[in-house]
Amino acid sequence: MNLFGFFGSEKIPESLQIDDLKKYTKVLIIDDEDPVDIKEYLKKEGWKVQYIPDLDAISNKKLIDSHVICVDIMGVGKLLGVESGMGLVKAIKQTYPEKKIIIYSSVPKHDSFDDAWDYVDKKLRKESTLLPYSSAIEELASKSLNWDDSLRYAYGKVKNHLGKNVSFDDFNAMSRKCVKNKKFDSGKLQKAADIAADHATLVAKLVKLALTVGA
Repeated sequence: MNLFGFFGSEKIPESLQIDDLKKYTKVLIIDDEDPVDIKEYLKKEGWKVQYIPDLDAISNKKLIDSHVICVDIMGVGKLLGVESGMGLVKAIKQTYPEKKIIIYSSVPKHDSFDDAWDYVDKKLRKESTLLPYSSAIEELASKSLNWDDSLRYAYGKVKNHLGKNVSFDDFNAMSRKCVKNKKFDSGKLQKAADIAADHATLVAKLVKLALTVGA
């Protein structure tokens, strides 16, 4: 199936349907207690799911291969020597900013001042119905695999570092001009948007999957 549409002389991916999102998205669950009900539900819904009780290394292959990571806030992080799932979330996002993270817990309240919350993409209650898990994964998968959604997500991350008059449409136009042979030229965006190199590199990481999926 051809997943790419044309924009001028360059190829920009079209939006993926839910069946395609499920085909390409890899989900990793990190929980000290095996969440059998969540795993079985997600697999029944068609998602590709792997599970580990804790993360032993930031270079763990299952982590590297995953697009969406579901993390229990309690009981994990010990193998990396970090405090709870929040420390784990921060460690993952600082190394892999393109990965989308869902944090879930059975505890109703947590420290809202913990800066690790800034790295979380979705929060769910552990004892809630299972439907929100599939819905959240679908939403976050689209922000990795669809060009428009991934770019809008990236825009949200760097918006405050752009000029005041740079709208999403302007940012989209700039970014499309940075695509060549399914690769993103972060240096070109840095000059066009007048942003720091690390912010341009972040955008490149956040749209990479959308450019390469289905290749």
